[in-house]
Amino acid sequence: MNQVKLIKLLIVFVFFIFLFNILIFFQVFQTKIIINRTIFPQLQILNEKQDKILTEMKQIFIEQTSPPPQLPSSFQEPQEKEISILTNISFSTNIETSTQKIPVTVNIEKVSKLENKIVFEIKVMTSRVDFYSSLDINKLFEKIDLSKDTSEIPSKFEGPFYNLKPRSINEGKIIFEIEPDQKKFIFRLSDPDNPLFYEFDFENKTYKEIIIG
Repeated sequence: MNQVKLIKLLIVFVFFIFLFNILIFFQVFQTKIIINRTIFPQLQILNEKQDKILTEMKQIFIEQTSPPPQLPSSFQEPQEKEISILTNISFSTNIETSTQKIPVTVNIEKVSKLENKIVFEIKVMTSRVDFYSSLDINKLFEKIDLSKDTSEIPSKFEGPFYNLKPRSINEGKIIFEIEPDQKKFIFRLSDPDNPLFYEFDFENKTYKEIIIG
């Protein structure tokens, strides 16, 4: 009788052990499913982001270390359209000191029209001057508008006009701002007391002296 009870108890014990193992198995299986559904996708997303960052960094490195593309040999940067008129205009003016007036000669070599400016290329001859001197360019160049009865001094100049070298040729540029569509211009040259008036026609590339007043 005791043996029968012992056998029954052993069977019940084995059964419970079997059930416990089954529960353990299902718990582990469920945990794996949860991991696969949550952690693995997150790891995959992180890997994808890491790959994307590495690809972008590689592309930046290639762009920074690659030489710039070579332009075709025939390529030229667009340049501002220029219309030039060669001239042989010359006039005299004076360098004034406290005791004397010393004559200098101003030669206008070329007058050019760009999109929105007129440029005079000039030379000032100081062959009779023995010292560094200055010349008031605003007194010698004016743009005249007869329709409005107005005049304009140069917008700027380039050259050593306030520090002319003695007994030499001093080169520079006189610049006027203009309307881009205008084709003809009148300028007063030389001293106001002894003016010269010239008309420049950039459509026909001509110039001529005119009388005003």
